[in-house]
Amino acid sequence: MAKFLLGKFDLNELSINKKPVAWSIDFTLPDEVRENMAAEDIRRVDGIFCMTFYSDPHVGDVIEYRGFLWQITGRHFLVNRYSKRGEPRAVPRLLVDYVGKVEAL
Repeated sequence: MAKFLLGKFDLNELSINKKPVAWSIDFTLPDEVRENMAAEDIRRVDGIFCMTFYSDPHVGDVIEYRGFLWQITGRHFLVNRYSKRGEPRAVPRLLVDYVGKVEAL
């Protein structure tokens, strides 16, 4: 848990979008975690999936996806899709690392 000192604070502005922004995320489970899971559960978690966010995900943020925690390590914008007018369009992709399993309360 974060500790806060009185009189010292940082102001972090956060932009909230009215519409969610879709990000492509490559979730790769470590081998030691995959060994203890059923094949059906692995297919639900391991792979490239699309998630939507109302605020921009930043490097260092931790996200939860299907019972597992992932830390964002990078953001890339791939230009591999074109609009109807032929203009390049950036497709956002997040790079994540496995942190652990969500503990049940």
